Amino acid sequence: MNVPGEVEKEAEFIYRRILHEKLLERKIESAAAEVKESGVNADIRRVDVNSIANEEIRTFGGEWLSEQMLDDCGPSGFQSQHIEDEEMEKRVESEILSRTVHPTPELETTRWMGNESSLNRVLSLHKTPDHRKLYEASRKLYEHRDEVETFLYQHFELNYPDRMHLCLYGLTNFYFAGLKEGSEFSQFGLGKEKRSDAKLISLALLTDGQGFIRHSKFYKGNISEPSTLQSVLSEMEEAGRKDQPV
Repeated sequence: MNVPGEVEKEAEFIYRRILHEKLLERKIESAAAEVKESGVNADIRRVDVNSIANEEIRTFGGEWLSEQMLDDCGPSGFQSQHIEDEEMEKRVESEILSRTVHPTPELETTRWMGNESSLNRVLSLHKTPDHRKLYEASRKLYEHRDEVETFLYQHFELNYPDRMHLCLYGLTNFYFAGLKEGSEFSQFGLGKEKRSDAKLISLALLTDGQGFIRHSKFYKGNISEPSTLQSVLSEMEEAGRKDQPV
């Protein structure tokens, strides 16, 4: 909000006068004197601050703000159409929000939700889902990955059309801590962390200039960017055309 210069100067003058003349302290002292003179019991007691104990200390602000942002993206209507189980909907939301506030694996997420966070109350969950339930929620969300990406991209394109013109492409990879012996998708390759002993999986992302994901796709870990760039871009471009709102 733009404040006129003369108003700002007057506010600064009043603020400095209050500090210099200690007007607030005088008001507090006079109020205390009035209470003492009137003989009214103000229930003032000395408190030993070291005797104060806290119970059930939980974080709230980040969880609440993230939940508001998630609601603003409109996924609740999408979930009601694709996920029939209301409890599963809440678990999916807890997976998304926990990644925003406390990005850790599911086992740690369960501990955090049960001991430190108020996310259960924010989402009206009756009890903390264990890590197996959270794995199920992740798989359920991944089943609808294409629909989710299309829905979210169209939402942002409708509400923020000036941000959606530039598209960027990137290819990255992640390594697995386990052996992944039964996986045909994870392969040994050139990873960012230079882990020649760990199998990789590659991720291609098509985003707008603000970082909103337009489309994503996983590839085998031994894919190389120079040799596959054109084919990957063509595939992502085709997927991007499908994302256009009708």
